[in-house]
Amino acid sequence: SDIAYRAVMTAASDLAAMGAAPRAMVLAISLPAPDTTWLAGFSKGLRAASMDARLPLVGGDTTRGPLVITVTVMGETPAGQSLLRSGAAPGDRLCVSGTLGDAAAGLSLLQGELVASDPADSAFLTARFFRPTARIALGESLRESATAAIDISDGLIADSTHLATRSGVALQIDHRQLPRSTAFCSVVEPSQQLNYLLSGGDDYELLFTLPQSAALPEGCTEIGRVMAGSGVSCDGMPAVKG
Repeated sequence: SDIAYRAVMTAASDLAAMGAAPRAMVLAISLPAPDTTWLAGFSKGLRAASMDARLPLVGGDTTRGPLVITVTVMGETPAGQSLLRSGAAPGDRLCVSGTLGDAAAGLSLLQGELVASDPADSAFLTARFFRPTARIALGESLRESATAAIDISDGLIADSTHLATRSGVALQIDHRQLPRSTAFCSVVEPSQQLNYLLSGGDDYELLFTLPQSAALPEGCTEIGRVMAGSGVSCDGMPAVKG
């Protein structure tokens, strides 16, 4: 069920990053052999993700072969209102939804690289990896205010660099403002936190830029600013050139 849920939500996150309203999805799956128990769990996760992402399953295909799962999602925006990576301008504020580093910490827990003393912290962080949330409602609400947006799948620095390059600007991140969950702070040592926050992927939060006049949406944090130039910098760290 986690595999199905994650497959849908990671695809749906691209709709959120463009401010698109979800419309439908199709699924193509290749299986080496029928497995009713596995398929029952997969179907349960697929149904839950379909409801949570507002993406009805309208078609697809099943074949025999190595296990391959392909989810294609469809959405729409009013003409000319899609959020792009290319609209950020000097003077804009750099903002992010939710908290960062959770999914990467969850994966490290699963791989035995981190240990959680509280089972609730472990459950929260691993769920953030297995069951990410596509920020679809936020993306739709940002269509009239954000100047640029991208979802964080490869890590904050990597995806910030994509946005900076497409917009032809520089981004400056204040690491002190990066949002962290209570579970993350409990499990990850302070000396390791910045690496997870900047380089950990799979959070599927939205990174976006707002003009000074726009209100910051609830549940989001201002983490930096847009400047003239190129690349991404975090306080005293060397700039990452696009």
